[in-house]
Amino acid sequence: MARRAVFILGMHRSGTSLLTSLLHVAGVQLGSDLLLGAAPENNRGFWEHREVVRINEELLARLGLSWSAPSPLPAGRAADPRLNALADHAAELVRREFTGVALWGIKDPRLCRLQPFWERAAAGVADEVHAVHVFRHPLEVADSLHARNGMPPEQSLLLWLFHNLEAVLHPRQLPLVSIPVRSILEAPSATIAHVLAALGAGGDLPPAVAQAIGQLVEPALLHHRAQPGDPRLDTPAGALAGRCHDCLERQAAGTDVVAELEEIRSQLLALVETRRRSIAARACRTADVIVPVYAGFESTMRCIDAVLQGGGDFDLLVINDASPDVTITQQIGRAHV
Repeated sequence: MARRAVFILGMHRSGTSLLTSLLHVAGVQLGSDLLLGAAPENNRGFWEHREVVRINEELLARLGLSWSAPSPLPAGRAADPRLNALADHAAELVRREFTGVALWGIKDPRLCRLQPFWERAAAGVADEVHAVHVFRHPLEVADSLHARNGMPPEQSLLLWLFHNLEAVLHPRQLPLVSIPVRSILEAPSATIAHVLAALGAGGDLPPAVAQAIGQLVEPALLHHRAQPGDPRLDTPAGALAGRCHDCLERQAAGTDVVAELEEIRSQLLALVETRRRSIAARACRTADVIVPVYAGFESTMRCIDAVLQGGGDFDLLVINDASPDVTITQQIGRAHV
């Protein structure tokens, strides 16, 4: 019998915890050290292996990123020698937790971006590595991240694009199972049965399992709902996210949309690069120069003249640091030039 690993992929706040909990009920083993228990933003638990999360956070940090950075991953990241020790750690974790397990899985939203790393970690422990991708409307995710993290909409939409595009466009030997979170809410048992069948791990669920899955799902679990005509979809990032969501819906229904998704990814990279250049240009164009003043009126004036003659676009702030020099106090005081 084939040993199967399943990576549960999806952007933060997109239903990955719900899907993972249902797959666990259906027999997918998740390891021994899970993030369970109620949390203010997730009252059913996260169902993430603590050590997987720690490794992924360290991976991103060594690549100069974090979970909230809407930036492309560095090219050639798979061969980066800075990751060798973490790769060994991940492989040891997988061997310890899942050797001899017929069907096991890991879940963490960062997996969308770090699949190649964990595929190598699973080598020798799994004969097949499958991926299940769950997605949610980008505006619902943006609202949820704003409520939880105070994240601006544009940042959330760009993050949504990077996570979902990297999840579905990663080259893999086995087909991707992609499902909208709406399907889980509307038909949980049928959706889980569909996923297991796609994994080659069975079809119809035993009645007791189907009943347990049905009892775990409530539509009220999703606290934010997208509204038609939301102006955030008219922004550059919003328009790309809306197009991408439409493609994901059609992909889940069986349509080949890879070429469209590749085009969206190219436009996303161009958009992010344009934003980066704009920010860099503003940073180079504007500066603040602060001159603290205490004593020595003439030397102080020579300093200020030198700054002003240097040219450039900047604000000069001269601070009187309680000077005992009456001339400085009277003629400079606290000035903003």
